[in-house]
Amino acid sequence: MIKNGIQGSVAFTGKERDSETGYGYFGARYMDHELMTMWLSVDPLADKYPSISPYAYCAWNPLKFVDPGGDSLMMTKEAWETQLEAFKKVLGEGNVPFYYDEQTQKVGYNADFEGEYDEDQKEIINRYITMINDKSHRIDVSMVNNEEPIFVRGKGETTLNKEHATGITITDERQNSRVYISREPYCWMRKRDWRRHPQWNLLKLVSIFHETGGHAHNRAKGMKKGEDDIDTTNFENMCRHLFPVGSGDIRQPNASPYH
Repeated sequence: MIKNGIQGSVAFTGKERDSETGYGYFGARYMDHELMTMWLSVDPLADKYPSISPYAYCAWNPLKFVDPGGDSLMMTKEAWETQLEAFKKVLGEGNVPFYYDEQTQKVGYNADFEGEYDEDQKEIINRYITMINDKSHRIDVSMVNNEEPIFVRGKGETTLNKEHATGITITDERQNSRVYISREPYCWMRKRDWRRHPQWNLLKLVSIFHETGGHAHNRAKGMKKGEDDIDTTNFENMCRHLFPVGSGDIRQPNASPYH
């Protein structure tokens, strides 16, 4: 079928249209092809290009530029700073074998780095190496506010507070994931009071492990929901246990595989 000069479900961008919404899906964001050059959500790297609308596809010039979707493990600078802090907590200061390219927003692994790790630390490192080396899938990680709109396929617009979540991983049918981590995570406190965690600065480090090393890693491997949830909780608890003594409740295990 040809509609508006486009055959089948593939648009001029080379991306297929989502069958449920009719929008073009790029892995990180949806685009309204009727508007031709407009995203439906804010660019997670918008702060890097203040002169360009955060909804602009290819700076409003799709004939000159392309936004192909990319591959591997991608993070905004803010997300990488959070991930790096999390690595330092569980691997040790000066013992992190990963690096960040600010120009490409890609996370890399230094194979020549020499460090001493126990088996749990090796498991964490190996999961991130797997994501970095996987060129078939893309994982985009960014930090958001608790009330910042997030578009979930098949559900529409939501927020972390609406989902009662410290982070969320949205995965498409090709196992590409968009990961959103709260800048100041909330949690259930006494009497079912949903409010900012007193150790929010540490909880967001746990959350980025949970969402990236857990859900995003597992879904890229094709792991089913039940298995993914259980494995992610086990991975989170392993990371929690590696936090330094004195981290308070952060070292306590999460008993539920669901969040």
